[in-house]
Amino acid sequence: MMKRAAPSLEHREAAAQAASLRRCLATGQSFEKENLIRFVASPEGELVADIYGRLGGRGAWVKAEKQHLETAISKNLFTRFLRHPVKIKDGFIDLLGGQLTQILISRMSLMRKSGLLITGRGKLEMAASRLDGLLIADDASQREAASLQQLVQPSWCEKSIPARILGHIAGVESLAYAGVLQASHSSEEKQIDALLVDLARWRAVTQTQKQENRS
Repeated sequence: MMKRAAPSLEHREAAAQAASLRRCLATGQSFEKENLIRFVASPEGELVADIYGRLGGRGAWVKAEKQHLETAISKNLFTRFLRHPVKIKDGFIDLLGGQLTQILISRMSLMRKSGLLITGRGKLEMAASRLDGLLIADDASQREAASLQQLVQPSWCEKSIPARILGHIAGVESLAYAGVLQASHSSEEKQIDALLVDLARWRAVTQTQKQENRS
């Protein structure tokens, strides 16, 4: 019997890329899974956001942008795709935005506990040469923020986060600045990549101003 030839490297890479793509219900286009959100119907028939992609059952993927979510809801696309009626709560997209906000807070809080994220302008200035990213509250002084950004020269900068959200990660009412240190090993790189995904989803669903991209 002839041995089957092993798949080429190019074939394996193409297969891996295809496996990471999902078709958006609203646009009909395919995107990386990290750019979409999966939705399933609960046993009670309610639409549920399966943000981590772990729930069982048939799932519908929608690009993580408010306009596409609105399209999927208004055109009843979830019911058509999931093949049975689904109940969608009033203010579903706002509730989803709240979920994404809590995920973002939890992510940053864990990173702060591990020492990968630091808070306060003084600490940021001291760690200027080791910073990867800078988080600036939406109500921070533009002059001070520009000065800090010029000093630390981060690879990426997020200027859209409300001060109360940054405050949550430090246990205070509000906070103007936080920074993400450069990764020292692969697990920290994964944490930073996951944070950037969380930020992108949160920003797109809540329609918050876009971040400045990595340089």
